[in-house]
Amino acid sequence: MAAADFFINRDGLFIVEEEHKVRLVISKLGLDSLAPFNPKERIIEYMVGGGDSPLVSLSLRNFVQSVASRTPAPGGGSVSAAIAAMGAALACMVGQMSYGKRQFESLDGVMRQLIPPFHSAAAELLTMVDRDASAFSSYMVRNIVTLRCFYYTNNTPSAAT
Repeated sequence: MAAADFFINRDGLFIVEEEHKVRLVISKLGLDSLAPFNPKERIIEYMVGGGDSPLVSLSLRNFVQSVASRTPAPGGGSVSAAIAAMGAALACMVGQMSYGKRQFESLDGVMRQLIPPFHSAAAELLTMVDRDASAFSSYMVRNIVTLRCFYYTNNTPSAAT
């Protein structure tokens, strides 16, 4: 992303999406001049994978079904993070739809300042969807183990005497 930041600063561009930054670098460096350049096949970070995020990778329908299932997670925290991410994404969308339009020209400076934090917040909140479910599941496992230990310790023949 350092190359993208260089071209963005040099050319006075306004780009926040990672995919758009990658396309900018591919174009500026001519990586697609001889053959199509597929970032997922040619950039090692994409080839290796970007971490485990099973809930965020689900379709909206499957995420909702997962929340409705008979399991404690995902629950309120994951749903709240997903909804908050959507709110930040909507704010980012409004900013990008307003930026560069003649009728909102007086707000370009404000939009240029507001869009990146909303974009970052949406990305960070998405990571919280899975982190919350994982944390709650770990919490439940620890409590179940603790309760079972307590039960077996207090319900043995030696404990009755």
